[in-house]
Amino acid sequence: MPRKKSREHTTVWTILLHPAVWFVAATVMLIYLATSQWNQHRDSLLDNNEYAINSSNIKINPPPSWFQRPAQIAVDDLSKSKSSLLDPQIVPETHQYFSGLPWIRNVNQVSKSKQGIKIDLQYRTPVAFVDLDRHTGIPVDLDGTVFDRSLLNETEFSILRQKLMRISLRQLGKQGRETVPWQPWPDSRIPIATRLCQFLEPASQDLELLRVVSYDLPAQNSSPRLQVWTANGTVVIWGSAPGMELPGEAPAHVKLNALREFVSHNGPLTKFEQKNTLDIDITTGKVVFVKPSRFADAEKFRTTLLK
Repeated sequence: MPRKKSREHTTVWTILLHPAVWFVAATVMLIYLATSQWNQHRDSLLDNNEYAINSSNIKINPPPSWFQRPAQIAVDDLSKSKSSLLDPQIVPETHQYFSGLPWIRNVNQVSKSKQGIKIDLQYRTPVAFVDLDRHTGIPVDLDGTVFDRSLLNETEFSILRQKLMRISLRQLGKQGRETVPWQPWPDSRIPIATRLCQFLEPASQDLELLRVVSYDLPAQNSSPRLQVWTANGTVVIWGSAPGMELPGEAPAHVKLNALREFVSHNGPLTKFEQKNTLDIDITTGKVVFVKPSRFADAEKFRTTLLK
């Protein structure tokens, strides 16, 4: 019996004297001492101007011209918070602050160093104009978020209007027109159509593509059947938005390649404007001329866009 107790006693000491146990104990002690010192000197350290957050040590990636003033205001507001680089909460609080700004789509990263704090931001960028009529449009970003028109001067607005594709919706009712800056457009077709606008934007000028048109409302979790029009009304039946293709439907890049090849062999799409005769169907990844399938008010809608 005494021998058993002796073995147990030896085992306990073996565990207590193991290097790993001493390492853990030392680590816990260091953390305790560091925490005690931080709590004791926290206020004086945070008040030290050497570590203070100010507009000169807050670095953000350059914003587009229309966001330069809001971005400067945001940096100035953050610098007035009297925060310190030594504050353990400075990174999550900065992330939360910029995430709450409506013109920021995403905060990619916030990091700090002795030189200051660095914020990598993804700014909301217009990808299309939603047409209220032929001459009036409101810019939206990829998510279908309504852009604040007041941030764009006349030159910027005009350049974007010429550069970006347009979105036209059949049956855009009163509710669909009641938009609020930095809020989602109140029509579920918009963030679907913006996908196609963004995808086609690099090719839109070469192929003379002007607008994405949606006649119908989408079923749940699906894309409406989208069309792409040239300025003079040539209709390309595109199908679903990129990434939302139906079974048997060609992927977006296959459709675009087929359209490019067709134009290279047959000339610009604008010369195929057929009005009430044939449309170009690209949904299978091959160019097929088809008889238009029109709604009762389709010609009126078409005339409104082209007149």
